[in-house]
Amino acid sequence: MLPQFETGEWAFFPVVPYGENENIMTESNQGPALFLTAKELKPDQHFHLLGTDTNGRDVLVRMIHGSRISMSVGFVAVSIYVLIGILLGALAGYYGGTVDILISRLLEIVICFPVFFLILTVMAFLKPSIFNIMVIIGLTAGQELHA
Repeated sequence: MLPQFETGEWAFFPVVPYGENENIMTESNQGPALFLTAKELKPDQHFHLLGTDTNGRDVLVRMIHGSRISMSVGFVAVSIYVLIGILLGALAGYYGGTVDILISRLLEIVICFPVFFLILTVMAFLKPSIFNIMVIIGLTAGQELHA
């Protein structure tokens, strides 16, 4: 249900004005609002950009809510391996020679370890937490760039 405005009136609205568990049972199994025809669109119906599930919950809201953890893991892991890459690259570039060769061999050793098994091994020895996973991915994620 979109608000009606007079000429010259305007307002800012959130992209999705619903909560992640807000059920609107009268609108369950609704298709994406962009694909609804004029016959299917009721005057008191809410606007769901990607539609609703069987319980009347907005699909886009639930996708955004579910992506919070993966986005935070990604940002932290990328930040860690970018900082490590800048530091090691600067050291290898500044000193060159033996230091460059040692850093290159160290990175080649790290590339040999499968990340998934390294995560499982560390989780067996440390308390399982999202922070530990972020650190492990951050320490090893740069190897996909070199492989």
